[in-house]
Amino acid sequence: MVDPFADNLVISGLNPSATPSLIMGQPDGMTVDFNVGDSMVVEFTDNMLIPSSTTAPDLLIYFPMMSPEQAAMVEISSDNENWIPLGMIPVDFAVSPYPAFSSSSYRALIDIDFANLDPEINYKFVRISDMSILPTSVTQVSPAYSVMPGVMIDAVEANPMHPVNTEEIPEFPTVALPVAAIIGIAFFFQHRKE
Repeated sequence: MVDPFADNLVISGLNPSATPSLIMGQPDGMTVDFNVGDSMVVEFTDNMLIPSSTTAPDLLIYFPMMSPEQAAMVEISSDNENWIPLGMIPVDFAVSPYPAFSSSSYRALIDIDFANLDPEINYKFVRISDMSILPTSVTQVSPAYSVMPGVMIDAVEANPMHPVNTEEIPEFPTVALPVAAIIGIAFFFQHRKE
């Protein structure tokens, strides 16, 4: 069975005191703590994000309760270079309680069908960027950047029903030569009948 949770930590733009590996695997109540402005990229290796053509969520992000000032941008990519923004958690997506660890645990239910994605492409990278708002009492942004708490993320899950497409398209000679041979044999037998 495919493990639907993030498999690799690709880029960690987190404060050194954070433990980015906590975002790997299934939700367990242990979170990766972002500071304001932090970001990180995770990768799926055995499943991918593709439109499901249903209202079912294709991407789920688990997190504890957020304050009104906290938010994170969610983006996906097929190559870790070209990013497609999906929106902000928690404000842009449906959110449901996930009380496995506490009454304040939630998950964002993200349906990516609206993004007009190519279903033939493996969208396997997810970037989460903290977009929390600094309190108005903070006058110097630079010193505050390294100390202001942002979002906390527990786990990232992709729809396990979409395994990574590993089929290779055969090269032209691999297909053309057998077809040409069959046509040649058919032509030969047709010619002999005449």
